[in-house]
Amino acid sequence: MTFAVFLYPRSLFPERLPSNTLFGAVCSAMADLGLPVDSLIAAYDSGRSPFLLSSAFPFGTDGAGRRVCFVPKPILPTPRLSEREFDQGKVLKGIRWLESSIFSDIASGKVSFSDIPGLLERKVYKAENHALLPRSVEFSGMPVFSSRTHNSLDRLTNASTAYYETEGVLFPEMSGMYCLVEAESEEVERDVRAAFLFLSDRGLGRKVSQGFGSFSVEFSDEIPFVLPSSGEFVMSLSRYVPSNEEFSEFGRDMWYEMEEVRGVSADGMRRGRVRMLAEGSVFCARSGRSRFGRVVRVRERPPVVEYGMMFPCPFEFSGGRR
Repeated sequence: MTFAVFLYPRSLFPERLPSNTLFGAVCSAMADLGLPVDSLIAAYDSGRSPFLLSSAFPFGTDGAGRRVCFVPKPILPTPRLSEREFDQGKVLKGIRWLESSIFSDIASGKVSFSDIPGLLERKVYKAENHALLPRSVEFSGMPVFSSRTHNSLDRLTNASTAYYETEGVLFPEMSGMYCLVEAESEEVERDVRAAFLFLSDRGLGRKVSQGFGSFSVEFSDEIPFVLPSSGEFVMSLSRYVPSNEEFSEFGRDMWYEMEEVRGVSADGMRRGRVRMLAEGSVFCARSGRSRFGRVVRVRERPPVVEYGMMFPCPFEFSGGRR
């Protein structure tokens, strides 16, 4: 059972909410609610996945009040371009997000990734704020960065220097971030929903004590885009830590970006470093595997884990084979 969680920020909000950060927040909330977190985490080591969690992606509303959701642009080889499409290829390179209907068409194979520059040239699609949208969609709901002035003091000269630090993003009204959750049972689904309701009061991010990261939450059984039922490839909608076995199964048919994660525990101690593959990474799934990723232990005492399970989306891709 898969459902969507829509977060409507009520204050400054984190710029990014990757799946490992969300998983840690959900588990922390479950522990505060007295739910069995230890047994839930142990289940991942035993080969089960009580729930899968995507990273959070932006959404908003169009001019008619309809919800517009975005998905990360797939990490795929740059398509070959004609001289006429060269400028549109540069536009494609700067895009971070695909509007959900465009992503559904690409993931299902209705539209090829290499078609996008031509569709931009013919004005079927348009690019705004690093997002790709259908030309007919009017949307201006992307978040804006919020900075705060600080001062640094030179202890030798007592000179003061002002500098700016980005503290988060501000979302327009009726916009925010959403994630997907796939739960193995109704009991787990109930616990995850309870955790998000708890977090909506406590907040998300490192500055909840200052009132940042608060939000309203809405649950929906309607997924914002069509998940294809099958595909020779799979795209990750979460940060992903593959096992050696999985990596060897993919062969050379994989396109990914690597991110290094090293967090800080609640007691201020740094956790172990973990290398993860970013959202939008694409892999060949010809092995038929249905479960990808692992939960990595990054601290022994107290035990702390980093969530690296893939939230898989079947994906059709015909170009760029190596």
